[in-house]
Amino acid sequence: MPCIRQFTVTALTFFLSLLSPVSFADTKQLIVTGSSTWQPFSFINRDGQPDGIMVDYWRLYAKANDVDVHFQLLPWSESLQYAANNEGVVHGGLGYTGDRADNLAFSRELPLNHYNVNLFVQKDLPFEDFNALGSAKVGSVKDSAKHAFLLSHLSEENITLYPTFGSLNEAAYRGEIDVFIDDLSTALYDMRHSGNTGLFTSRSKLYSFPLHFAVAKVTQDDIAQIERGLSKIDVADIDAISN
Repeated sequence: MPCIRQFTVTALTFFLSLLSPVSFADTKQLIVTGSSTWQPFSFINRDGQPDGIMVDYWRLYAKANDVDVHFQLLPWSESLQYAANNEGVVHGGLGYTGDRADNLAFSRELPLNHYNVNLFVQKDLPFEDFNALGSAKVGSVKDSAKHAFLLSHLSEENITLYPTFGSLNEAAYRGEIDVFIDDLSTALYDMRHSGNTGLFTSRSKLYSFPLHFAVAKVTQDDIAQIERGLSKIDVADIDAISN
């Protein structure tokens, strides 16, 4: 009987362990999601591999903390849902909004460059002021922080939604939209690497925001553990990524 009782206790303990939430401290593995087309921040490169500033940053985290990192880069809206609905997944870099905070818990500010959002207009169009865009065709990405900003200033009828940052850029280069808003360095990078330099010009800076990582609300206790790991990354290595 003692053997049977011991076996029962062992089996029950194992079963309960399967039901218990798995923390980052337990697994030594990190799944990081983000946009698959947000060059140069996070994207799938021509070789089909995850690439970009955010990807390099979390690789530094993995090296500094001796953990395995796996990247699951997705269309923007899907990356938000993936992080919000799955324990053990980190959204590697995004801005804070109240809507996102309904489903995601945010870290402190990451030591990456702020996202400086500028107004970009087709080079031959006269729009110089954001408040004078009443007749412009404006492009935006679904569920992006920039889209929330646009909706607070423009009629929804003027805005055309795209599923990814890449598809928005491609539509702009085809002439489907007159205006979009984006980080200055990000937009210039994409135009340069796609052969569309000068097609759109920056007319003014609109606002700036820091970047955070985020996890599902139910695993918000993991944030402190991950943040302790971030402090182990050499500042010089972080600066080298952006440079």
